[in-house]
Amino acid sequence: MGLTQPHAPILDSHIHLFDEAHLDNLAWNGPGGPLYASHSIPEYASCIPPALVPYHRGAVFIEVDCKYSDPLSDSDEDLEKAWGLPLEEYRFVYELAKKSRAGMSVRGIVPWAPVHLGPEMVRRFYAKIKAFGGVVEKKSTDGGDRQVDIEQSFLKGFRYLLQDKPRGTMLTEKFIASLKHLASLGVIFEVGVNSRSGGLWQLEELVQLLDILGDDAPTCVINHLCKPDMYIPPTTLPTHPTFLTYLHTLTALTKHPRTIMKLSGVFAEIPAFPTPSPNTDTTNTNSNPNPPSYPPSKTTFTPLPNSLKPPAALIISQIYPWVSAVFSSFPADRVIWGSDWPVCNIAYLENQQKQNIAAGSSTSTGVNGGDAWAAWAALTELLFDQLLSEGVVGCSKALGDVWGRNAARVYAVDGFE
Repeated sequence: MGLTQPHAPILDSHIHLFDEAHLDNLAWNGPGGPLYASHSIPEYASCIPPALVPYHRGAVFIEVDCKYSDPLSDSDEDLEKAWGLPLEEYRFVYELAKKSRAGMSVRGIVPWAPVHLGPEMVRRFYAKIKAFGGVVEKKSTDGGDRQVDIEQSFLKGFRYLLQDKPRGTMLTEKFIASLKHLASLGVIFEVGVNSRSGGLWQLEELVQLLDILGDDAPTCVINHLCKPDMYIPPTTLPTHPTFLTYLHTLTALTKHPRTIMKLSGVFAEIPAFPTPSPNTDTTNTNSNPNPPSYPPSKTTFTPLPNSLKPPAALIISQIYPWVSAVFSSFPADRVIWGSDWPVCNIAYLENQQKQNIAAGSSTSTGVNGGDAWAAWAALTELLFDQLLSEGVVGCSKALGDVWGRNAARVYAVDGFE
């Protein structure tokens, strides 16, 4: 996609937003942390490269893992105590969505929900969300409970992170019943698993869950390529048991037609470069034998920063086998692009081998001064070039739709183009 032709429209399917008043609400953030500052619409807008601003059509907010607890009883008072911070997060983002301007607008909201507690608790939580606004309902097609009209609503679905939960969590009767309820409600379930840190068993349980649900499954959007183990040297992948299990799991997942894969979260999974081999002192042990040459002859919309370290070829060689595996398993129309902003900035800026902070300057401007969003967009273009050149994906339009049109269909974002 060169500057001589229009870029595909972009709908960023994965961003997080919070301001200074909400910093202490986050379960993973704290004073001195790299994201302990406001990360709201103005900061997000500043990260979009000028060349891509005309093509940016907004973003989908994904819950940020606020602190919560299981309620002591089903009284409204106990529910408010247990769920107050996730509810406040929805209220905050809904107010942003109503005020945000075109292009940089919040086009959808995916809050947390107590899926692990069963459908009755999900109903109670949903009622509290609905009271804030941003939810339009319609008659159910089967004559049952009313459904969310997600095309007319800011509410698009719910997420419950599984990556840090014990084995069996997603296979409990309550969890399974909650997902059936989400399907009947007409909303999406965002799936957060971590096959590297959490273990491949999380993917295997996810397949079991979908097999159990069958036609009763909601649309499931899997975040961050399942967070694969990109620490494995690419040259060993063809016979590596972890990679082979990943391929097998992708094949099983793609058999469920309402399962969507999100191309996002890569910077958090890339190791420091180079990764030393135990038997050699070479400085490029992670690279493919014949890595592609970058930049390509055509000009990308988002040029890679001059300060990007290691070179793009090395980063691509680490990422590409996993991305290629996804596109070899999932049809391109079931893959959507996301930035994972601002989380994408953490590893990108903390590792000086990946990116010099504040390109062109000797001083750090902190996480907000980084260009991880732009770098991920540029790397995505290069990944797409390689997918096309190797015939993994047959046409450029199919990859163009990954930037936004697919997400607009999945999240029912109206008027998208």
